Amino acid sequence: MVEFFKKLSVKNEAISLYFAALLGILTFIYYPTFFNAPRSDWWETLYFFHTIYASPLPFQWLDILNTDCILHVSFRPLSHLILYFQHFIFGANFFYIHLINFSLYCGSLVLLYKLAVSFVNQKRLAFISVVFFSLLYSHFDIVSWTAHSYLILGFCLSLLGFLSYIGFLNTGSGKPLFWAGFLLLSGMLCYEAFVFWPLAIVFLASIGSLINRQKVTAAQLRLSCLSVIGATYCIYILIFFLTRNINTYTDSGSQTHALILQLLTLPRFYRTALAVFFDIAYNGILVNILPVIAYPPQVSFPSFNILLGGFLGAHRPAITDMHSVSIIFLLLISWAMFYLAKRKKIEVIKKFIFLFFLLFTFSFTVFISKYFSNREYGYSLFQFRYHYVPSAFLVLIFLLFFAQAIKLKPKIKIILGAILAFILILNIRCIMRSVALETRQLAPLNIMLANIKEGIKSKQLNQDNKLYIDNRIADILPKMCWNPVIGKLMQGTYQWVFNKEEMKYFSNTPQDAAWFIDPRDFNLSRQPMEDAFGGLKKTGLGEDSDIISPVQCQDYIDLGNSYYKDGRLEQAEKIFVKVLRIDSEDEGVYISLGDIYRKQGDILKAKEMFQMAIQVSPENENGYLSLGDLYRLGGEYAQADRMYQQSLKINPDNANTYDSLGTLYAMQGKHRAAVKMYKKALKLNPGNAIFYDGLAGSYASQGKYSEGEQMHKKAVALSPGRDIFYANFGHFYNNQNKCREAADMYKQALKINPANIEVINALEDCYRRQDEE
Repeated sequence: MVEFFKKLSVKNEAISLYFAALLGILTFIYYPTFFNAPRSDWWETLYFFHTIYASPLPFQWLDILNTDCILHVSFRPLSHLILYFQHFIFGANFFYIHLINFSLYCGSLVLLYKLAVSFVNQKRLAFISVVFFSLLYSHFDIVSWTAHSYLILGFCLSLLGFLSYIGFLNTGSGKPLFWAGFLLLSGMLCYEAFVFWPLAIVFLASIGSLINRQKVTAAQLRLSCLSVIGATYCIYILIFFLTRNINTYTDSGSQTHALILQLLTLPRFYRTALAVFFDIAYNGILVNILPVIAYPPQVSFPSFNILLGGFLGAHRPAITDMHSVSIIFLLLISWAMFYLAKRKKIEVIKKFIFLFFLLFTFSFTVFISKYFSNREYGYSLFQFRYHYVPSAFLVLIFLLFFAQAIKLKPKIKIILGAILAFILILNIRCIMRSVALETRQLAPLNIMLANIKEGIKSKQLNQDNKLYIDNRIADILPKMCWNPVIGKLMQGTYQWVFNKEEMKYFSNTPQDAAWFIDPRDFNLSRQPMEDAFGGLKKTGLGEDSDIISPVQCQDYIDLGNSYYKDGRLEQAEKIFVKVLRIDSEDEGVYISLGDIYRKQGDILKAKEMFQMAIQVSPENENGYLSLGDLYRLGGEYAQADRMYQQSLKINPDNANTYDSLGTLYAMQGKHRAAVKMYKKALKLNPGNAIFYDGLAGSYASQGKYSEGEQMHKKAVALSPGRDIFYANFGHFYNNQNKCREAADMYKQALKINPANIEVINALEDCYRRQDEE
């Protein structure tokens, strides 16, 4: 292994100096972030680690192996284990955690350089490409936000795996082959987005310029591919089942089944591929060349994490946009392949296929898993960290094509160099301003944590004189200092950054504390400072001109939704009207207002709101769905059908639209058609009791009572706390004169809702009929 790493070292003295200079530039740019406190996802992770520390059970840390961040989609057993040991060793000394993360990033640059050299054999060009990649704004947050260091480590391990396999292709030795499999497996265990990467060695094995034909035969190539891929995936699957069978992981079975049905469909694959091609074209190419179009950054609500902003933040792409961009992008790739094939550059094509396979499979896995958890592709489009790996391979692909045209005139080289320098300056400027933004936003939290650490060091804080951190501190600090969504899952706030031993210096109640945080200057205070909180304004995002929020009206929207859920429709209406005065382009608010007017009986106003939702966002299926529901309830069945079909054109995977179509057809007595719609809805969302309930009604209307009974049973099993499903099951039996069974269902409904008059009357009718019999 030592010999292997020696081979990876940068031997050329000039290149080594260049890398040292690059390291200096990167350190200068990112050094201010080295002292920043953890943020966003880190807080949930730190809280989770402390639950592990506090557990009396041995081996409780095995919980970490089964961390599933994306609800039965992710499998990254090494990821949080890495973060766990970082916190276990360094605790609140997050400077060292930043240093580890930065070192991994720099290590990935060296490995990327080695891969580039093996492909183009031009060291200076390879180094220039690495410099360009290292200074791209599109993934700067992977360096400044240490919560995803396992992604960088997984990338490094995977690159080492491919370099090891290239070593096998050069020497025919078995050791590099073993390390290739081991390292690729390790990368997969760090992050599930690398799951398809071992398959890429098939493409490597086809690149003749990498193979020493005197030492590696065709039979050895085939055997090497089979052995590495077979062994890697066998061990990977074995580890999956071993970890998932530990008692620390819970899986209902139905969740996994629902996941498979939702993810493994051709329409979902197609749409995910569109989103990936759009992402490559927009973020991978356009933003990397002109980063100003993604600046200033935006802040997500309600997690308050920093995201790519600019043009795409203000104009979210519709499906038609993704279609158009994807077609143009694929046409360009096809033209490039035709151009190379015509000039018999088959080796270049094979290298391109290898690089593009890695890029596409990484992004595809991220996009499809994040769609499952977030129900949108926009989440992945805006996250800095998801563009780290794709940008690396896009730069190598550009290098690969550029190397074919290296014999250029000096003037053209000067022009290209000037263009490249201009692009780098734009990227560096955006990075430095964003780094300054993060540092400004986290500065008060950094001061507070530094004061606490000093208090522990000076023994001001001890077991007899504990510190209480009031939860309201999170409201006083700038928004990027806290994630309120994660905060709801936790007890306490910022004390979780400290290690297991230091936690004994913190109190959960102000009564047991001797020290408090002064919200005015974030110093330690002997006084509870209750009055100070009342006199301070909520910081929000601060008065930071560099930062924008994509949902500036979100607080009002949340308040309106709260009123709506409580049945306070007039108050909700006033809030939503106020929102539209500020932002008249929010289709969701128009839909909410339309629902309010419909419930109030004002059909004309409801129709107007739904039409406005369609007007401001014609590519959003929800406006058509809501208007279709309004037409259906008004008996305008033809118009309702037209709206539902339009909704399905935009999103053929919307289960709610199929459910509404099923209800529409059932109301018209078209129960065969209704059954088809309900089944499509259930295929997309098999865990929805409403769909089973509707399907049961259509089966019953066709006289298929056995099938209807099974559907009713599934509905009540999925939602045992809803009286409506027991009531409908009772009506199902009642219509068949099965009074005893109907009465049992009605009794179950009344246990949940004793005031349901309809059920009470139906139950009385059952008893009367039984007496008559």
